[in-house]
Amino acid sequence: MVRWTAILLALMLAVAGSPSFADNNRVALVIGNAAYRFSPLKNPTNDAKAMAQALRAQGFEVVERENATKAEMEKAIIEFGRKLKADGTGIVYYSGHGIQVGGKNYLIPLDATLTDQREVPLLAVDADNILIQMQEVRSKVNIVILDACRDNPFEQSFRSLSGGLAQMNAPSGTLIAYATSPGKTASDGSGENGLYTQELLKAINEPGLKVEDVFKKVRLAVSKASGDAQIPWESSSLTGDFYFKAPSGTPAPGPAASVEVTFWDSIKSSTDPADFNAYLKKYPNGDFADLARNRVASLQSATSKPGGTQVAAVPAPKAVTIEPTAGAPQKDETQTDGRDYTKILPVLQKAAERGNAAAEVHLGQLYQNGLGVAQDYAQAMQWYQKAAAQNDAAGQQHIGMLYLKGWGVAQDYAQALQWCRKAADQGLPRAEDTVGLFYQSGWGVPPDATEALKWFRKAADKGDEAAELHLGAAYYRGAGVAVDKREARHWLELAANQGAEPAKKLLAKLASE
Repeated sequence: MVRWTAILLALMLAVAGSPSFADNNRVALVIGNAAYRFSPLKNPTNDAKAMAQALRAQGFEVVERENATKAEMEKAIIEFGRKLKADGTGIVYYSGHGIQVGGKNYLIPLDATLTDQREVPLLAVDADNILIQMQEVRSKVNIVILDACRDNPFEQSFRSLSGGLAQMNAPSGTLIAYATSPGKTASDGSGENGLYTQELLKAINEPGLKVEDVFKKVRLAVSKASGDAQIPWESSSLTGDFYFKAPSGTPAPGPAASVEVTFWDSIKSSTDPADFNAYLKKYPNGDFADLARNRVASLQSATSKPGGTQVAAVPAPKAVTIEPTAGAPQKDETQTDGRDYTKILPVLQKAAERGNAAAEVHLGQLYQNGLGVAQDYAQAMQWYQKAAAQNDAAGQQHIGMLYLKGWGVAQDYAQALQWCRKAADQGLPRAEDTVGLFYQSGWGVPPDATEALKWFRKAADKGDEAAELHLGAAYYRGAGVAVDKREARHWLELAANQGAEPAKKLLAKLASE
């Protein structure tokens, strides 16, 4: 009774203690324009990609655009404004060409063809529109970073055009940062990133630095590196403290751990199979389901001695046969478990909209399998991509499987292997097993039994049921390794204990030989 009370309390705390959407509302708009026809730049797209990645790591939901037209930039600004909430934090980072006309700053989109400065307000993006979005929302903390002070390509043709950007008034709760002083210009840089962004990326990843200290650190580094030729500048009206990366020991901002993760954490050290069966009943397709079944099998083996009580593991959901087939999308054969997914869907939707990668993956699975919602492979792919953008291995693996099976996309072995390999390189057992199947079956790569065996073993050593089956079959058939029936029996028994029917059939054949 005490154990179940503890688990229930952990689940209640996971829900009740989860920060609200507003408390964790960190939204960033990142734009990098480089491929201009009139004066291309080297670094802005690199800068934008690096900045977007850094901000995601700090709990921001990022609206990212590269080489954007005026319409695309304006649409992105609107999307950013809609995602930002009243008590949230908004960051805008722009890298590319920017100019001032009449004391106002304009960001130059990729499709702007400017022959006269009178065209600038019509063909470029007014930087003030970004501030307007923030002011309308009344977000608590607003930061605008303009790495847009490169040498002006229009300076010779626009008679009265000033170099660099004009200083903007920072509305209450806003900090505006410039790559160099007002009216001055900065070079595009010779490295992978511009000098300013290079130093900014270093500073925002240091824990415990207040935002003012971040930009002070950047200013000192850039000034020193440029011999005072480029001196970054800020205008601030912030009234509270803000950290890109919280001091050590402080929980990072962003979505709280899912209820499933909390449940697992509360039982993972248990020695009672009932705890793991309880998890499997609630999450038969959960992220820890394979581990739970393996744990039940291990505990079952330990309690099957004379006097012990044997506990059967909850059967695995029906496995999907990984045989790529082109043609019309079919439903994944994952077993439904009687749950009302129409009620689960909005809960996952809210968590996914907060940027919770696990929720994004689960939501993708609902769309992929048509659980609680009309089956929609395009929607599934979008949610998997959101999770993968956060370097989530499960999201990467699911994208790979859609490409492998040709569900909602053209079947593409190269794309499938690329995504599955990303997940496998992070140690996801199901992805490691899938990569093994690529080499075993020759899907888009030359068949290589030795390479397949290597990946199967990686996953099998972590208790992956399918990998145990594949490894056992390899030893049984002598695929990439010498026939070893003792080794085959070992791995097949592990898979059979988790409910793998093909493993049971192979064991029966072994017994009859």
